[in-house]
Amino acid sequence: MNMTKKWLAIIGALVLLSFAGLMVFLLSPKVSSTSIEPEVQPEINKSTTSEGYLRSAIELINNESMQIKRSPDGIIEYLLPDNGSWVPRAHFEARDLVDVLVEAQVAFDEVNELYMYNYFVTSSPNSRQVLKCFGFQLEGAEGFEPSFPYDFVDPFTASEDEWRFVNSLDSNLWSWSCLSPYGLAPGFTESRFVFKSSHPPGIVICFAHGRINYDQSMQWVDSEEWLPPFPEWEDQGVKGRTIGPVPQELGRIELADRLLGYLPICVVEEWMNPYVETYLREQLQIYKTDVEQGIWPDARTRLEQSISYLEGLAEHELANQARILFTLNLRFLRYLT
Repeated sequence: MNMTKKWLAIIGALVLLSFAGLMVFLLSPKVSSTSIEPEVQPEINKSTTSEGYLRSAIELINNESMQIKRSPDGIIEYLLPDNGSWVPRAHFEARDLVDVLVEAQVAFDEVNELYMYNYFVTSSPNSRQVLKCFGFQLEGAEGFEPSFPYDFVDPFTASEDEWRFVNSLDSNLWSWSCLSPYGLAPGFTESRFVFKSSHPPGIVICFAHGRINYDQSMQWVDSEEWLPPFPEWEDQGVKGRTIGPVPQELGRIELADRLLGYLPICVVEEWMNPYVETYLREQLQIYKTDVEQGIWPDARTRLEQSISYLEGLAEHELANQARILFTLNLRFLRYLT
């Protein structure tokens, strides 16, 4: 009996020791045979900016008569051939070292019959310049010129980074510029770019500029002999499409044709899935036929079905830009019909 108790005590002690050893193993820090390398952050490359961001508007050239090259620090250099070699003749500092995302919101004020435009402009943390300018080419994708004056209310004051709105009657450019040495820093969003217009939304070109060092912004050699083809103001930074006011034809068929023309652009910009384009194209073409034949109830029904279809789509099927563009224009088309 005593021997049995002794063996039971020994077995119990061994079990406790095994359990204690197991707990020490589980709780002790592990040592791996392979070293852990620190995470390497990818290098910023302007040619591979994130989807939806504006793209560089600066075009590089390499032909027999001239070369336009970019240095790693963002200097655009012009070179001309001279006795079999390329000689630098001019340069300017690019304003496109900013990753800019533009999101538009548009609402219709039924009382005043004005469209309220509001833009959220985000400078990515990857931006290498402070954002100093944001604006539009309001002639739109088809080349329509805007009519003036627009009903504009400036939401900025002198105490708020000194942003100033500028538009010129002899050009189609609208822009806000920050006169202070600050601007919109990387990683931040500005939402006070707002205005009102009597024109419904269409596809327009927007642009943005980063802050540059004006001491070396534009320099050239022997300017009397050769003046370099510096890009236009809107082409010195980043550029892309967004939603903005476009003068509206009042005809039903003309508006339907404009929307049909917007469909492939929306697919290219990835604002719309191809099957959504197919559906809307079919609906608009049938609508045009109904209008031409004077079948007004069917035409209105077609528009109602299209609007309901858009309202039921998820964000990955229809981006905000295309949703605004087609929903508001289809409602306006329904009003005309």
